[in-house]
Amino acid sequence: MQESIQDSESKLGALKGDILSIEKEINLLKEEKIKNATIVKKIMKLSAKVVAGNQETLLTNRDWHSFMDLINQTYRSFDEFISDNSYGLTPAEIQYCYLSFLNIDISSEAVLLNINPESISKRRLRIRQKLGYVGSEVSFYECICKCVFIK
Repeated sequence: MQESIQDSESKLGALKGDILSIEKEINLLKEEKIKNATIVKKIMKLSAKVVAGNQETLLTNRDWHSFMDLINQTYRSFDEFISDNSYGLTPAEIQYCYLSFLNIDISSEAVLLNINPESISKRRLRIRQKLGYVGSEVSFYECICKCVFIK
């Protein structure tokens, strides 16, 4: 009986390891899908250069919807997280949560949104506060992932 229990526990441990390996592979495929999407390539290109005299964000409503659809299709749990909105995020904060999937730096986000880099830091802080990750050493993207359970 004891031997059977140990054998079952061993098999269970191996299955858990297999599940973790498969989950990591799925997440890598999801990240690759996002990275190779046309809209993401466009966003990355736009965020790489400052446009002199620009007064508006560089993304059109169509770009935003295309990007948001890509994220929602790739991460169903994120779509549910946004629909639920139990943290009381504003529409601008929700857009910013979508942007976190690009994992771009503060200066690139500032260029993309045509706002001051300090505003990006403040926006991140406010969202972290609402999500309960104040003072955390976790990146903003990881913070979003932990709240949504997609990683």
